[in-house]
Amino acid sequence: MTKTASMRLLFLSRLCVYILAVSAPLYHPAVRVSYDRPGILLWFVIVPLGFVLAYLRMKSLTWSQLRFALGMGLPLLVGFGLRGFSQASLQFAAIGIAAFVLTFIVFHSRARGRSVAVLEPFLPALLYHRLMSFSRASEELAASSIGVTRLVMVILITGFLAHGLIIYLCFFYQPGSTYRSRVRKEVAVLLLVGVLVLGTIVTAIPPDFVENPVVRNLLGGEADQDPERIDAYGDGLENGALRGDRAANDTNGSDGESALRGIPSDRWPQPGRDGEGGTPQNQHAVMIVAAEASPSYLADRYYSRLDPQAGFARYLQKELNELSRMRTLETWRGDSPSVDRGRRRESIEVLSTLPERYLAYKPQSFEPTTLDRRYHPFSYSYRAVSAVGRLTRGMRARVEEPDEALRAELAEYLEVPLSDADREVFAEHLSRAVTSDDSYHERIEGILRSFETFQYHAGYSNNVSVRHMVNFLSNTQEGDCVEFSHSTAILARMAGIPSRVVTGYLAAAELQTPSHRRGLQLLIEDLPPLQEFDPNSLYLVTTAHRHAWVQLYLPEHGWVDFETTSYSIPPVGLGDPNQRDVIIPLLRDASRTVPGPVIQPQVVLRFLAAVIVLGLVGLLVYRYLLELYLLLQARGSSDRAARALFRLVLLRYASDGYTGKARSATALEYAAEHPELAPFAEIYTELRYRTSFQEGERERRMTQLRNEATKALAHARRPGPTAAIRRLVSLRGLAYQ
Repeated sequence: MTKTASMRLLFLSRLCVYILAVSAPLYHPAVRVSYDRPGILLWFVIVPLGFVLAYLRMKSLTWSQLRFALGMGLPLLVGFGLRGFSQASLQFAAIGIAAFVLTFIVFHSRARGRSVAVLEPFLPALLYHRLMSFSRASEELAASSIGVTRLVMVILITGFLAHGLIIYLCFFYQPGSTYRSRVRKEVAVLLLVGVLVLGTIVTAIPPDFVENPVVRNLLGGEADQDPERIDAYGDGLENGALRGDRAANDTNGSDGESALRGIPSDRWPQPGRDGEGGTPQNQHAVMIVAAEASPSYLADRYYSRLDPQAGFARYLQKELNELSRMRTLETWRGDSPSVDRGRRRESIEVLSTLPERYLAYKPQSFEPTTLDRRYHPFSYSYRAVSAVGRLTRGMRARVEEPDEALRAELAEYLEVPLSDADREVFAEHLSRAVTSDDSYHERIEGILRSFETFQYHAGYSNNVSVRHMVNFLSNTQEGDCVEFSHSTAILARMAGIPSRVVTGYLAAAELQTPSHRRGLQLLIEDLPPLQEFDPNSLYLVTTAHRHAWVQLYLPEHGWVDFETTSYSIPPVGLGDPNQRDVIIPLLRDASRTVPGPVIQPQVVLRFLAAVIVLGLVGLLVYRYLLELYLLLQARGSSDRAARALFRLVLLRYASDGYTGKARSATALEYAAEHPELAPFAEIYTELRYRTSFQEGERERRMTQLRNEATKALAHARRPGPTAAIRRLVSLRGLAYQ
């Protein structure tokens, strides 16, 4: 096979191994995470295109320059075009550029290409492991797909072994009779390892090899009472729904308690983006939240820019506003840990009917969104960790005024670009709420208490204009959370307190009525993922819990959530969102899990990894002990000292990447391949086979042998960090033990 043909074969095998790895979520039934559009564009278009551009040989300088412009510039343009300037776009561009650069090195740089080609197959292997670790198969689904799992693993490992063989033939194989026996042995070892690995996979992989790795909050505990079946409370309706606690003609209940009703999951209405879809008489389930503490403000949008007419608007390029719609395979982690005081890291897991994420502030990390349609409409689930502000009233009271540097940093959250007429209305309200002598905390409390005479109604208004807020303050003095939060944010800015408006959902124990709790108990029966949690840590969130609130910046504590309706007049009747009927889906056909396997795959994999690592470390330790032993043996002038020094030289040459000495070759024949060894080989041959020496002559020749060994090793030492690393970790010299 010609060199061009072998490199072409290497390119094709390299591309096949990559496609096998990244397409795993598309063909493996147990992988429950799907690609989003940017992910499809990156992994299936940009990266393969970078492979092709880097592989092609350009004869003219112009085409070569164009190739580099496309290979380096296209990932940047597409990445920043899709996501703007953000961490996600930088990662997108970095992956595309790395694919192009590594491919170019492999196929156009003989010296460096060898090292890259050897290490590169581990990249798709790590990528595949990453994809599989984010899989979301239940034990039942994994058991049903065990045949596919084994087949996929066989295909992948076979592909990796074949690719490794092609790399060897392209970069390391040197034709000739002296190499044939060694090549046959190495290929035989490779095939033997492959057969053993494949045999282990086929026979030892347990049914749940692909499983859900999410660490659940195993808090324990039992429900306060046995779950009550929803159909025990009334007759079925014409549309197949079931009615809950009260008679059909009773729309509010004599005791003011909402009813619990159920709709078959296959007839569940599709909510809007914001979870809207309820009517004035009902509230549909949106998500189930497992939280360590109450309340949990779960945000999806942050509004910081104040328009003089339109009101608060969000910055689309802000990372916080991007997180809710990021649905990639990668786990997101914050750039730096939170250093704000009064925060506690809390794990919050959500089972949701909505594809967007809702995260508590300050988000630290989250895992990929799981898609499992068996639990429709609760098809989406994710786990997030946030540094939640849990400040006591005493901690808030001790907050000091921000200094000038901090005010400059937060200038955009202090801007109040209002017209004179609108500003006058807000200023008049503020003058009744705070005084010039009030502290930072007292100004916040004063603004919140200024709504004590305002009426809070259920709802979620879409009118956020400044004129609407002016009318709310000066005329109607009643509204929902939108009016309260937007007005509070403007008043806070005028009082010198950085503010922004946040929207999302509120999960709180205070919002859980008996109907919510009964509905939650029924859902726990039919949703196996919920059975891992303490029922007292679960909250049923409905369309009535769509919420808007403010975040105020407190020096040393960062952004803190504030409930703007806390001092208002509570809603009554159907003005209270929790007085609406609670509607939950009925998952009557929810599947049950099968018993788990006896063998735990994590234990097996960890054991194998430990054996491999300890084995490699042990061989390295043995190699260095062997070198030390040979070095000590070479200190004398005997025949054994000469042979020890010769073995040490051969070991060092092998560790530096040079071809080894054949067993049948003499020292002089080996030196013919390495001229710098000629003086050493001549002296060594003399010491080995000369029968008599004059007094002191053997000691002098042995000293010369050591000097020549030092010179030869110094001459043969290859420069560069790659060669240095190879010398440190190479095990090739163990052939001369």
